[in-house]
Amino acid sequence: KEKLSKILLVVIIFVVVSPFLFRIEPQVTYSDKREIVNKLENELNLPTLYWFNSSNNRFLDDILLFSVIDESYIAKDVECNNENINDILKDKDTSKGIIVFINEGQNNDKVLNAISSATNLGNITHLKRMNACDVYKIWGQV
Repeated sequence: KEKLSKILLVVIIFVVVSPFLFRIEPQVTYSDKREIVNKLENELNLPTLYWFNSSNNRFLDDILLFSVIDESYIAKDVECNNENINDILKDKDTSKGIIVFINEGQNNDKVLNAISSATNLGNITHLKRMNACDVYKIWGQV
């Protein structure tokens, strides 16, 4: 029993220490999203809208990315029109642009065009496909 205990202890120590020794990164949900998380957190911390369709409710799949944003709003099942967009962005500085998350089950082009039109921001850049949504930056005056 003592020999078995020692072997087990060595195995446990190896399992705990080996990732540091061999620089092994565990498979985690966001390891492939590190670049966009850093970009949104540091460079592009702009007002952010999550245009959310609750019939495709996988919001928690991308919550880490959304959580690093300072000014964010979740538009849950909100009609994408000028009035609603302007109400949401009232008193927000959109001069450097906005970030828009759009989850599945929506017409992304329609949502993006409506937001672009309402904000008078003319450039739309797709930043990243996440687990449950696409992330865009809308910027630059029309």
